[in-house]
Amino acid sequence: MPSLKINIPNQTESDMLVLDNYIFSSLERIATSEHKQLQTIIDEALAEYIERKQKTVLRPNVQAALDSSLFEFDELYQELAK
Repeated sequence: MPSLKINIPNQTESDMLVLDNYIFSSLERIATSEHKQLQTIIDEALAEYIERKQKTVLRPNVQAALDSSLFEFDELYQELAK
C-alpha cells in the first residue's frame, strides 16, 4: 500500500500515513490533471473535509436553543409537518 511521510508540527519524528491504493492513485491523477503537487491536493482535500465536518456540528448555544424550541413547540411542529 502506498504511504506518505508526514511531518507533524511540534513533533520530533515523522509518522507514516498509509493510503488505500485507490485513494492514492486518484489523488495522483487529480494532481496531474490539475498541474498541482500531490501535497497541494491532499491539503485541499483535508481542508474541505474539516470544513464539511465542522459545519455539521452545532455550536452549544445553537443546539440548546434548538432543543428548547423543539421541546416547547413540539406539537406545533408536528401539526405543521402534516
